[in-house]
Amino acid sequence: MKQTFVYSDEKSNKFWSIETADNCFTVTFGKVGTAGQTKEKSFADEAACQKEADKLIAEKVKKGYVKQGEGSGDKDADSADDSYLEEWEKIVNAADRPQALTEHFKYLADTPEQEETLLDLLRQIMNKCTDVKMEDDSLVMIFDDDNEIIAYAPLTGINPEYPQTFQAILRKHNHIHWEDYMFDLCGEIYVDNIGLQDDDLAEHGIKSDCDLTGCIWDYSDCWFFHPDKKNKYGEPQLVFLDHEGGDPTLHHINVGSAFIYRWAENLDIDVDFNKYEGD
Repeated sequence: MKQTFVYSDEKSNKFWSIETADNCFTVTFGKVGTAGQTKEKSFADEAACQKEADKLIAEKVKKGYVKQGEGSGDKDADSADDSYLEEWEKIVNAADRPQALTEHFKYLADTPEQEETLLDLLRQIMNKCTDVKMEDDSLVMIFDDDNEIIAYAPLTGINPEYPQTFQAILRKHNHIHWEDYMFDLCGEIYVDNIGLQDDDLAEHGIKSDCDLTGCIWDYSDCWFFHPDKKNKYGEPQLVFLDHEGGDPTLHHINVGSAFIYRWAENLDIDVDFNKYEGD
């Protein structure tokens, strides 16, 4: 049995889950929006395993962690269910998989004025998918040269302070990961992890001691949400940081759209950079 707990306050938003099976359990923990770290432990028998699991759960609850599905008495919109597995199974069994994948991932086309362009790019991306399968609670897409892009299960306990478009993405998949390109859509990053200097931050009106919510990693490049500035859609502006240096640049498109453009570019699909950059 798997149980997930979330702890949120002004400085952190993290999860901790434990899954018991016979005489062993698996613990996964990390920041909400990431896959987290996993550790396993075995015991002499099932009773000893459950005793230790109960002890750890009690410790987490004492620290303020809340079990998912508890707290309001009603089923939360972010509570876990298995309906996404049925949707994934339909994709795997679809006669036209590229179309099924495009339909599934169309939520990424989240910049209204560019929806037609984004959906066309998404179709081109999915036409390059050679196979799709379900594996370890994830949807795995295979592209040329056996490149795998893994879309993980929906996230529960989403931080309500996240931008609305980002919350919508995490409700579909908490993490989309392309190992060969070190390309990810997920998680939080902080100022001290992304190489920005205080002067760089000040130029964009960002305090050096604030936490920044990051959303896209592309090898060593990253995108994060500006803590104050909004785009014309009312969402936080995306700030792009190039690992090769230079000033951070602002983008006016939403996060899912930026991910589609970058995904297409990595697959050698022509991208209109005027639309990618925004205006």
